[in-house]
Amino acid sequence: MYKSLHDFWSNPVGANPIGGLVRAADGTMYGVNWHGGQYGFGTIFSIGVNGAFTNLYSFKGGLEPSTPLPALSIGPDSCLYGVSNLGGGYNHGTLFKFNPVTGVLTVLYTFKDLSYQGRQTPQVAADGSVYGVSAIGDYRSLYRWTPSGGLKAILASEAVLTVGGDGYVYGCTPTMLFKFNSDGSMHKLRDLSTAEGTGYTYSLAPGPGGILWGITFSGGPNDRGVVYKIGTNGQGFYIVHVNADTDPITPQGPISIGWDNRLYGAGFDNGVGAGHYLSMGVDGKAKILLDFVSGTSYSPITVGHDGRPYFVATVASSARYGGVFKILPAGDAKEVKNFQALDLAASLAAPIQFANGDRFGRAVRGGAFAFGGIYRLAPDGKYTILYNFLHQSRQNDASLTLGADGNAYVLDGGQFCKVTPDGIATATDIVPADAQQALSGRSLTLGKDGLLYAVGGQSVYTVSYAGTATKLAVLPEAGYTDKLVLAGDGSLYALLQFDGNGDLSLYSVAPSGVVNTIKYTGGDPYAYPQQLNAGPDGALYGLALGTGPNQASFIYKVDVKAAKLTKIYTFSLTDVWRPASSSIAARADGTIFGAAGRISADQLNVQGVVFAISPTGQFSVVANIPKHGGPSFGLAGGLKLDGDHALIGVSGGGGLHGNGALFRITGL
Repeated sequence: MYKSLHDFWSNPVGANPIGGLVRAADGTMYGVNWHGGQYGFGTIFSIGVNGAFTNLYSFKGGLEPSTPLPALSIGPDSCLYGVSNLGGGYNHGTLFKFNPVTGVLTVLYTFKDLSYQGRQTPQVAADGSVYGVSAIGDYRSLYRWTPSGGLKAILASEAVLTVGGDGYVYGCTPTMLFKFNSDGSMHKLRDLSTAEGTGYTYSLAPGPGGILWGITFSGGPNDRGVVYKIGTNGQGFYIVHVNADTDPITPQGPISIGWDNRLYGAGFDNGVGAGHYLSMGVDGKAKILLDFVSGTSYSPITVGHDGRPYFVATVASSARYGGVFKILPAGDAKEVKNFQALDLAASLAAPIQFANGDRFGRAVRGGAFAFGGIYRLAPDGKYTILYNFLHQSRQNDASLTLGADGNAYVLDGGQFCKVTPDGIATATDIVPADAQQALSGRSLTLGKDGLLYAVGGQSVYTVSYAGTATKLAVLPEAGYTDKLVLAGDGSLYALLQFDGNGDLSLYSVAPSGVVNTIKYTGGDPYAYPQQLNAGPDGALYGLALGTGPNQASFIYKVDVKAAKLTKIYTFSLTDVWRPASSSIAARADGTIFGAAGRISADQLNVQGVVFAISPTGQFSVVANIPKHGGPSFGLAGGLKLDGDHALIGVSGGGGLHGNGALFRITGL
C-alpha cells in the first residue's frame, strides 16, 4: 500500500518569471512563471496598479498547458493569450487564452509535433485572429488560428510579430516587412536588407501615429545593427541609431514604447560586456536606466501605469527564483515581487531514520537558495526544513550518511554539514583546500572502521567528523559513479563500467588504501551500470540500463567474495515497463525491489511504479506512484527497506504539487 508522507511544494505562487510583462488598459500588468504553482507547471500572475501581486492560475499539465513560454499578449476581448512549451494531448505544447476576470483557461490548439511547437508570444488582431511563430530549428513557421478554421501554416520562415495601433498584425521576416490582411493573407510593405541594417529584425514594436520601431543585431554601416522606424504603410523609413564598436550602450534585445514615446529595452557595453536597461528618444540618444544585477535576464521592459519601467528576472542574485522589478529614477531597482521558495523539492535520495523515529532527508532542489536542503519528518508527520544548501549538488541521489557517532553528515559544495538527532544543523569548510574542491557535492560512505569515506575524481579520501579530509588512495581512473559502497568483505567499491567484452570492472579500496581492480564476467558491453547498493548478504546489487532499442536493461548481483556476477532479471524489449535509474533494494529472502515507468504508445506518458522481483525471478508491481496531473512525472527513486515488509522512497516528480513526494509502501 502506497502512502505519501510528505508532498514537496517548493514554490506555491510560482517561480522563474519569463518573457516580461504585458500591461492592460486599466494599468494591470500580467506575466507568467514557467515553474511552480499548485501543480509545479507554472502560473499566470498579475501586478495591480497598487503593486499588489495576485496568483491567477496554476497550469495543470497533462492535457492542459504546462510550462508557459514566453510572455502573454492581450487580445481585443481583454483576454490573455500565450503558448506553452509542454502539455496538451501530444505534450508538445498548446496555444491558449485566459480570461483574467472569470479565471477560465481555454486551449485553442494543441501542437502535434515539435516542428509546430510555438515559442513566440502570439499576437491577436482586432478581428480575433491569432498569429504566431513556431520556433524549432529549421522548421520555423508563421501560423494563423481562427475560431472557425483552426490553425494553419502561412509561411515557413523566421519572423517577429506585433499588433499595430490599427489592430492589424505586422511582422518582419529576414527579408521583408509585412502586414496580415483580415483574410490572413500577407501584404508586403517593404523589402528589408542586411546591408541597410534592417535584415533579421529582432524586435518590432508599435508607436503612436502609425509608426513601427525595429531593432536588429547585425547589418548596417558598422555591421552591428540599427534601430529604425517606419510607417505601417511601408513609408517613412528612417534609421534612428547606428550601433558601433565604440558605442557604450548598444541596444540589444526586445524593445517597447513607453507612454513618453521613448523606446525602452536592454543594452550592453561593447567595451566590458556589462548589461544595462536603457531608454532612447526619437533622436537616437540613449540613456542608461539601470546596470544589470548579476544573474538577471534580458527581459523586455513594460512601462507601468506610474510611468516607471518594469522588468522580470528569471533568476536574480536577490531572488533565486526570479522576481518582478521596477526601475527607480535614481537608477536602482525596487523589488516588486520576489518568488521565494517555501519548501524543498524532492530528489532521488531516501531519508535516514534516527532511533527516535525522526526521518532526515536531503533535497537538491528548492529551498531558500534553490539548491535544496535538509529536512526532518517526525513520526507525527510534522515536517521541518533544517538547513538550506548554499551550493549546487553534483548528485541528485546523494543522501545523508549516518555516522558512527550517531549524527548525520552530508557535503554541501565544499562544506561539511552535520545534523544532530535533535535537528541542529551546522556546516564547516572541508580542509585542506584541494580536498574541498575535489569533494564538492560528493557522497559520503560510512566504512566498517567507523570512518567516513568519499571519492572525488580519482582520489579516495577519509573524512573526519570535524571535516578534515585525508587522501587515502588514487584510483587508476575515475569511477563511473561518484559514490563508494561498502560490501560485506569490509572493502569499499567504486563502480567503473562494462567493457567491450561485457565484463564489469570494480575498484576495491581496502581500509589500508590498497586498490585492486576486479573484473566480473557475464555483463553486457552496451549497458550502462547505475549506482550499486549493498544487500543484507554482503553482495552488491545494481541496475544496468540498455543503451539502444535492441539492448535490454537488467538487474544484477555482484558476489564480491566469490568474484561472481549474476544477472537476476532481464527486462524484455517488448515489456511495457522501463526501469528507472534509481537504487535497487535487496531483502534478506532474495526479493529485489526497484522503480520503473510504464511508457504509453506515443512515448509521452509515464506511470511510475515500484516493482518486486521474487527469488524465483517473477516480476510484479507492488505500488503505483500517483502522478496528480503531469504526463511524465512520478518515477520513484531512493528506495530503501524500512523493516522487512515496507519500503521508504521518494519520487523525483509528481506528488500533489509536481515537486515529488516522500512515501512509504507497506504490506510487502
